[in-house]
Amino acid sequence: RKFPVTTIFKCLISSISEKYVNDEGFKLGQWLKVVRLSKDKLPKSRKERLESLQGWVWQPLKERFEIGFNYLKQFVEQEGHARVPMEYITPDGFKLGSWVAKRRLRKKDLSAEKLRAFEQLSGWSWNLLGSFFDDGYNQLEYFIHKNKHALVPHNYITHDGFKLGVWVAGVRRRKGTLSKDKIMKLEKIETWVWSVLRTPVQ
Repeated sequence: RKFPVTTIFKCLISSISEKYVNDEGFKLGQWLKVVRLSKDKLPKSRKERLESLQGWVWQPLKERFEIGFNYLKQFVEQEGHARVPMEYITPDGFKLGSWVAKRRLRKKDLSAEKLRAFEQLSGWSWNLLGSFFDDGYNQLEYFIHKNKHALVPHNYITHDGFKLGVWVAGVRRRKGTLSKDKIMKLEKIETWVWSVLRTPVQ
């Protein structure tokens, strides 16, 4: 089969959907799929022509994963944790928050190699809610050690950027939805109270 016209050929990028049809009605997405599956059968000149295009990859899914994972590694190195906010977008426009959320939701679809890559990241957790509670609890213990009480101001933020005041307020507000283990863990703290308003500040 002949290659499409040059203007179409030059617009190839790794993120084109298989369903993509250009303005001229050419099914570029399907054409790309066929070309990639036929890599071993293509003449060397055609492979070289494709590989000379900026953004061309033979395995787009693998390439997109590596791009997202590299952004995540940079985030972890800069922030010291892997709790990427859902709305977080990198300075160059990559929607890292939604990318990370999708990886957690699709954990069962990831290869063993990819699972290991995530689990080797500092602070990574598949159960973000459970990890968030543990992080907050550890921060609270440190706050109590320093201040001798658990009355964390609502606007209090730790030295590493954790919004401990918001976390504590949220935990108190959601007492009815917490597991028994979490409630018992908090109530073992000598200075812990569920209702701040009823407890005079010493």
